[in-house]
Amino acid sequence: DLREIETSVSFETICSGAADVIMDRCNTAIGRKPRIIFAIAALGGQAYYDTRAAGNGLKKGTVTYAEALRLVKGAHDISSALGKRLVVLAQVVLHGEQDFSNGTTVENYMRALNQWQSDFETDCQYITGQKEPIPQYVTQVNRGGTSIGVVANPAIAQLEAPKQNHK
Repeated sequence: DLREIETSVSFETICSGAADVIMDRCNTAIGRKPRIIFAIAALGGQAYYDTRAAGNGLKKGTVTYAEALRLVKGAHDISSALGKRLVVLAQVVLHGEQDFSNGTTVENYMRALNQWQSDFETDCQYITGQKEPIPQYVTQVNRGGTSIGVVANPAIAQLEAPKQNHK
């Protein structure tokens, strides 16, 4: 059972829950749990372009983005030491509520998602040496609207972005 730890409180999030489901389904389908590394770099309440303080936000050049790459590099180093090849299979993003609250337009959020996917793929391919593409799977917990029938701009952008980046 996977758990994230923040300070002294242990809890399970959608990310560790998804990892558990993936591992259990692999075990059922192929009779064993494959060697898969699940890593989480997160910072709640952040817009993609957060300008409140230097290093905020989630885009390339921020603390959270650097932490994601640090985790990939660490996983690559461990894999290499074991004589294994690391392939980053996907970037899973749970995001969007703060951008909705900030009034981010569909176009700007779609541009952000596509840039995020491209930057992450390029940086991970550089670290791992892989040629395989790295798709980005995006979701958000809350669509952000406060009225029935209101759909948040980030939710629309999350549906449209893959049509542009083909990932």
